Amino acid sequence: MAVLKTNNANGITTGFSASGGTLTAAATAGGGNAFDRFNLPGDVGTGNDAVITVTPTLPTLPAGNKWYHITSAGTAQGPLLYWTFPASETVFTFDFYLRLVTMQSSASVDIFRTFSDAIYGSASLAISFNINASRTFYLRNGKTGEAANGSNSSGAMALNTNYYVQCLVDYGALNATVNVYPAGSGTILTGGTASITLPTSNQIQSLRWGNNQNTLPSALDYYITNIRTGDNLFNARPDLVNTGPVISQSLGARRTYQTSTVVLMPWSATDADNIASLVGTWFQLPAGVSAPTVTDSVALTGIGTTTASRTEQFTPVSPGTYIRQITATDSAGSPQASTATYTIEVYPAANLDTTIRAGTVNKGSFTVVGGPANDAAGALTALSDSNAATALDSIVAPTNMTGFCQLGPLGPNGIVLFVSANVLGGGTLTRTWRVYKEDHTTQIYTTIESGITGVTTDVPLVLDNNALLAVPLSTPTDVGRAALWVDWSDTVV
Repeated sequence: MAVLKTNNANGITTGFSASGGTLTAAATAGGGNAFDRFNLPGDVGTGNDAVITVTPTLPTLPAGNKWYHITSAGTAQGPLLYWTFPASETVFTFDFYLRLVTMQSSASVDIFRTFSDAIYGSASLAISFNINASRTFYLRNGKTGEAANGSNSSGAMALNTNYYVQCLVDYGALNATVNVYPAGSGTILTGGTASITLPTSNQIQSLRWGNNQNTLPSALDYYITNIRTGDNLFNARPDLVNTGPVISQSLGARRTYQTSTVVLMPWSATDADNIASLVGTWFQLPAGVSAPTVTDSVALTGIGTTTASRTEQFTPVSPGTYIRQITATDSAGSPQASTATYTIEVYPAANLDTTIRAGTVNKGSFTVVGGPANDAAGALTALSDSNAATALDSIVAPTNMTGFCQLGPLGPNGIVLFVSANVLGGGTLTRTWRVYKEDHTTQIYTTIESGITGVTTDVPLVLDNNALLAVPLSTPTDVGRAALWVDWSDTVV
């Protein structure tokens, strides 16, 4: 939805009345959209003025709001303020805070009245919101030739109590509903709802509020603020904390796939204020990989309702880590977004590259045999799956040294890592390999190479399926091979 007009009186510093004569429409703009027209009738000098004042203090409201305080005494017509909208709307909403101080002893007051034209024409009445002397309320269809009232609410508003009022008019569905909530509560006032069925369609393009009764048997006194209008849906209420939509993922948030496999990412989002959008973006991609094309396996549904869903899909052609982020936005005037992610670890087929993850290598100096030369510790480095021509290779004397690295997703045949040894000054080197799951605490494999003397360039750790039975690749939810830690340590005697 879109908020069309809003006004919370915050920019007005003084009251105004018919006898004061100080109000201009532009003076109402400080709290949002200025009113396009105003009418402050009254019997000047007789004590029966129709008066609007503005108070910043009583009763207390959330920061950023003041109250319009409207009074109308004796037989005076109440004050009126007007808005015109740039286009006609067949679905229309208005909402506001309301606090009743005094209600007339009989008849009713229409707080809001809408019109199907742009000039508040008396022959173009649409929907109005009315409050009875008993402080129950109803909606009225004022369309020429078919005027009728809906049913009264079964519950009444109390005096000197803050409420939030929401009304939604839907000429497509031929109905309108108004709900009244105690301010700050997500539960409707007991009996605090009213509706009306409309016999024919109509539209709304202008509105006035205040009180348009020409004759009142007794005084009227109420507060109103945060007046907003919109189209399509209820506005998100400002008196409630908007926590944003809740996103659900029907599959694990992290999964492992082989290259060239179709990856599905189902999403759904729920929010009481209705879902306005559900959009996916790439948050992270493997180094050098362009953003894959994403399509909908199951089309987006539910926008404009409390639950929306879609299932995205893509086919990765390169190994590495892909993170897809989804953002859901509710229908609030100032939308709040909620995000969630799928982390897709893509492992290679045989003899394709896997990676050493950036920032996870700690060895005095290393290079890659058969891959891109890189001597900087922590570099993101490509290694070929189960291919002895590529290796992580120490290029310095490893005596009494240790090192570690974290691997990217491993393919079905594992990988071979080589680290050279150079036993300077003689002696026999023993090298111990340890493999951990990605938590770097759960050890799954150990092997010891001993009796190494002189210089050798082939001290391999072969991580094949036999060595990795603790982390199988039987289903996409097996992410154990996504980020294995490999440690090595050398001793010379």
